Amino acid sequence: MFLGHRRAAVPRRGYRGCTSSAWLASFLGAHSWLLSHFPEQAQADVWSDGPDVSIGGIFAPMGKAKAVDGGYVLDGRWPWSSGIIHDEWTILGAFIEGQTPPKLHMFLIAPGDFTWEDTWHNVGLSASGSHDTVVENAFVPTHRVMPFEWARDGVGPGVESLGSSLYQVPLAPGFSYNAAYVALGAARGAYEYLREWTKSRASSVTGAGVAEHPSTQAELTETAVELDSAQLLLERTGRRILNPAALDLKTRVECRRDNVYSVKVILSALDRMQRMAGARGMYVSNPIQRAWRDAHAIATHVVFNFQTVGEFYGASNSAWSRPHVTPTSEPTTYTVHPMREGTECPPPPVTYEKAATPTDLVRIFSQYLNAGDVEGLMSMYDDDATFSPECGTVARGTDEIRAVVTAMVDPPPSVKSTVTWVQQVGDHALVLNDYTITAVGPDGTSAETTGRSADVAHRGSDGGWRFFIDCVWAGS
Repeated sequence: MFLGHRRAAVPRRGYRGCTSSAWLASFLGAHSWLLSHFPEQAQADVWSDGPDVSIGGIFAPMGKAKAVDGGYVLDGRWPWSSGIIHDEWTILGAFIEGQTPPKLHMFLIAPGDFTWEDTWHNVGLSASGSHDTVVENAFVPTHRVMPFEWARDGVGPGVESLGSSLYQVPLAPGFSYNAAYVALGAARGAYEYLREWTKSRASSVTGAGVAEHPSTQAELTETAVELDSAQLLLERTGRRILNPAALDLKTRVECRRDNVYSVKVILSALDRMQRMAGARGMYVSNPIQRAWRDAHAIATHVVFNFQTVGEFYGASNSAWSRPHVTPTSEPTTYTVHPMREGTECPPPPVTYEKAATPTDLVRIFSQYLNAGDVEGLMSMYDDDATFSPECGTVARGTDEIRAVVTAMVDPPPSVKSTVTWVQQVGDHALVLNDYTITAVGPDGTSAETTGRSADVAHRGSDGGWRFFIDCVWAGS
């Protein structure tokens, strides 16, 4: 799947004919790579008759699995299954019912246990056949199930048996690298077409050659620089991921940052080329508009969400020190020295519970909120944290967050929280939490609010997890 920057030639060769075909070649290769993380018995189930097997896959947990004797029963519908009409096997993401905290697992589904429905009628990547995969009451034996983190971190029994660093590449930087090159291939093809077409174009008003305009020359130059810049970023990622042993968390985040940003630059170049093509560029027969549509479709993939990547990169480069926090000998507590206003002497220290896991962070926070304990709540936040209690409102840093939580606990509400999703990468985690808050208003009447909080948490040097980004209204 990921053969460094040399691998890029494959999707780039596919751009002139069909970006959708390049997309499928990229994804089908990625899914074969994903299978390598499963136990050897699962690999043998698929490849026992030869290597030429088409494997589909959707990582998103769009289905539910129930544990039964010898395995699991899976049900669900997974949209955006690129190439599903060609797939003999498929790999699908789902949560296991009753598992606490919930963990994403990947399920290898055999031929005959899944179907597809014709749902892909899209303006971009139109020929990718990214229809819905449907599974109803399919039994999946235990050896065909693996935790998502095996692929995320490039580990697992299958990887160990294969003995190649190729299979140790972490999923996020490798997968986004693979897909970004398809967008670059589409843009390169559009640029080559536009450059040659411009040589023979004439203004419909003056009859002058379009290529003679200094503005045209400058815009073509800027486009070439953007595409070269995107390629250089991807080539650096290609070199890095070929040495997975050196991919610490910081480098992994940098690789994904570069991959995602390269797609932003590619879209900028394609937007300019589409404008330069003018009215003729809007004809369906013009390959520029097709490349523009396809690349924009690629950019909508969740792996290219720059806000998410930006949060992780920003968090990994922030100062995580807490000047008034002193680790204690007890690994599940820490001591907070709150500063009294108007005095140089702090009051006696208070010991608060330390969150050993991201799930603990939500549980302990709820306890302090129910108790109306402002200092306890503040011990759950990083000094540089942001807190968004409602759409359009963001409290930044200790002082602003303290003001918000102080108002929240006057009087203390009653909150019930359930963690529904945790995705951890090293010392960082994305936590989704469904909550119900019952609060009493000034007139004595109570009101109930339900919603979903989306939080980015960080594990500090003392081993405790704290909120860095707390967005209460994410699913409200």
